[in-house]
Amino acid sequence: MVSAGPPAAQRWVPSAPRVRPRRLPEGFAFAAFIDAHAHLGGLGRARWGLDLSSAFTEEDFVRLLSAGTPPGDVLLAFGARIQPDLCCRVLDTLFPETPALARRVDEHAICANRAALRRLQELGAGSFDTHSGVFLEAQMELLQKVFCECEYDDDIWLEGFLSEQQNIFLGQGCSCVHEMAVDDRLWCALDGARRRGTLKLRVRAFMRTGSEAVSWEDEDPLLLRRCGSKLFADGALGSSGARLSIPYSNGSQGDSIDSLEARREVALSARERGCQLAVHCIGDVALDETLDLVEALGVEASCRWRVEHVQVASPLSIARLARLGLGVCVQPSHARVDLGWAKPVLGPLLEDAYPYERMRRAGIPIGLGSDHPIEAIDVPGILADACSNESAPSGFPRRFTREAALSAFTRGAAWLGFDEHQLGALRPPFLADFSVWDRDLRQLPVEELRAARCLATVVGGELCWER
Repeated sequence: MVSAGPPAAQRWVPSAPRVRPRRLPEGFAFAAFIDAHAHLGGLGRARWGLDLSSAFTEEDFVRLLSAGTPPGDVLLAFGARIQPDLCCRVLDTLFPETPALARRVDEHAICANRAALRRLQELGAGSFDTHSGVFLEAQMELLQKVFCECEYDDDIWLEGFLSEQQNIFLGQGCSCVHEMAVDDRLWCALDGARRRGTLKLRVRAFMRTGSEAVSWEDEDPLLLRRCGSKLFADGALGSSGARLSIPYSNGSQGDSIDSLEARREVALSARERGCQLAVHCIGDVALDETLDLVEALGVEASCRWRVEHVQVASPLSIARLARLGLGVCVQPSHARVDLGWAKPVLGPLLEDAYPYERMRRAGIPIGLGSDHPIEAIDVPGILADACSNESAPSGFPRRFTREAALSAFTRGAAWLGFDEHQLGALRPPFLADFSVWDRDLRQLPVEELRAARCLATVVGGELCWER
């Protein structure tokens, strides 16, 4: 990019005589968006046969499963959205003799039918006579070892998958992604793409526990940089894994995933190295436990440790978040997609659910994210969810103003990754990361936002995607 403005105002830069000017599509330019919580190459790597992510009701779920023919002697599916217990019952009814497994869309549980449990028992994997069929977190590894081979083991496949995912984000006007579940192998794949010159999307990597053997010396930190570590203080609400102050109907208290001792050890290491820490906290118990840990360690606000999701938080917890100087990344689409079935789960905690406005008023730094591929990256849709009150379960306003939503998706997200002086704004001396849209995202009515389309995305002055 050598100049910007109407043709009559454009001037050549003498030091770059070989650069050809590119005419961008006519539209509305915005600072490129930053997805502050996504899984560019993580959760979507092993895609099991049948895609159930479009089924939001039991009827649609049954219809999709009925149309799927089990490949060989096992049915594998992913993206299940209905409640886990119901999912197991449907699998039992439709496939009484064929092992059938469906991964939850939140990637925190696998639902298995009775035939699958019998197969596990026959193979000597254990006794499952009284098992509910819902396998959480660490238990999922057992099913994956027995019933499938992850496509992630194929490096060539992974390279192509990352390229495909990169184009999806660029096509949504994003120039940067905070990748929240990076292991050594994924990091090497991303760094390999950087070395080959095929990585155009800026990536801020948060390394999964036990995946930090590679050097912390990043050769091109503007493009690819490791920010710190990722921990899990609980699981997902839809899988009964989020740790809530009230029990689930099935008696579950949720799942910590990473033990408190393991979290303390990683947090101490992050503090000593001066690295960021991102902690997955969906339930109020997980959040309060994380706040206790940060307070006990005396972590300075300048470290910019962050909390992910925060789907349930009391006013007292929000005040502590603000006092400790923690940043927060939220995904407004979860409020719309989850809340229909989350109401009976949350019960009296509903008043503290998705408290975006309360956190904003408390002065907590907030960035927006998609949680892709759990919810596909859709920038106009996320803005619409952030600005809409349709997802509010009570009279308390959860919505962002349009200005606040746009800011959280650009400047706020940049702050969470220590990029606030180079990304998130369309002015000198910031990097030339911007996107062009067919409509003005600042002025569109909320009900029309989802129809907006990205026309082009520029990263570092290079046109990287065009419709």
